[in-house]
Amino acid sequence: RCLAAGMDDYLPKPYSGEELASALRRRLSPAPQPEPAPQKVAAIAPPPPALDDCLDETIIASLRGAPGVPPLLERVAAVYLECTPPQVDQARASLQAGDLDTLTRAIHTLKSSSANVGAMRLSKLCAAYEAHLRAGRPDDGSDRLSPIEAEFVSVQAALRRLIPS
Repeated sequence: RCLAAGMDDYLPKPYSGEELASALRRRLSPAPQPEPAPQKVAAIAPPPPALDDCLDETIIASLRGAPGVPPLLERVAAVYLECTPPQVDQARASLQAGDLDTLTRAIHTLKSSSANVGAMRLSKLCAAYEAHLRAGRPDDGSDRLSPIEAEFVSVQAALRRLIPS
């Protein structure tokens, strides 16, 4: 049934940016097109915007796409910007309610999704907090969640600057 639906590939987590790019090239490579006739005046693409230090340049470059591969940065960033604020809110609410299971799941999800968009510093903060929670040290946590929230705000702003509005 999965094969009939076109699900004939698999990318296990954790995966690197190059592994993701390779899988996308396999799936999204357009059919070979004839080379267009050379033009006398070549258009010069503007350079990509400078990255904030909260985003990993290598991951952002892979999301921008290689020649012949549609760029994913806009789609991935848009999904991240839409889906992660509720995770951060859920983490704060879970901490305040003392619901450590939900807090741990929210932090784990934020860790993974942040790594996928190149927000490695945020991902590392989440990983450290997740390890703290899984080790059974559920103090008030605010000293660990507040830096995550602050870094998340920086990541949101950096991603918004990278994608057209």
